[in-house]
Amino acid sequence: TEQGKRRVNYYLKHLLQTPDGEFASTLRWLAKAKNPKLVCHPIVVLLSETLWGRLVNRTFLFHKSWFIFTLLVFILAQAVLSGPTMRLQGGPARGWALIV
Repeated sequence: TEQGKRRVNYYLKHLLQTPDGEFASTLRWLAKAKNPKLVCHPIVVLLSETLWGRLVNRTFLFHKSWFIFTLLVFILAQAVLSGPTMRLQGGPARGWALIV
């Protein structure tokens, strides 16, 4: 013991992955428990940060960037196409209408 603490080894692999190689439901179970002390444990924090930093971050940003792109297209289309004398005879207005 050092300063009244014991050295402990934690194996994150078993919290992240099942023996079959599938993604483990550890974080889902911890969220369902609704216990703030359990979620604040350093291993759970390390587990969630590892997952976020290496895997989930890219997927999340990709989906959000696609949402932002479609939102911008919608806003631009509404800005260009809105108005009482809008006619879809051709040109860029028709292209925006087709995208939206």
